[in-house]
Amino acid sequence: MPQITLFSTESAIRNIEQIRDFYSDIPDVGRRAIETIGKNLLRLTQFPRIGKPNPEDQGTTRLLLIEFGASGYVVKYRYLETEHKIIILGIRNFRQSGFYES
Repeated sequence: MPQITLFSTESAIRNIEQIRDFYSDIPDVGRRAIETIGKNLLRLTQFPRIGKPNPEDQGTTRLLLIEFGASGYVVKYRYLETEHKIIILGIRNFRQSGFYES
């Protein structure tokens, strides 16, 4: 099995910085959130299709749902199978993405 490489867009990097900033008053929770996201991103290198096809773009991107606390995060990514690459396009809180239902 070829090695799959993760790449992050500027938008995804900004999203991580926003998550870190959001938890600035409770850095331990912020650290755990970032670690949880990171562990799940590494899982993509082993199982690149674990995310669900994104219905908004006819499945050209995928959505990885990550539980954390009372809600969680959604990672939007594109898997380029022939190039063995995963491009992280964005990371949003469930509540921001519309996936959170109260």
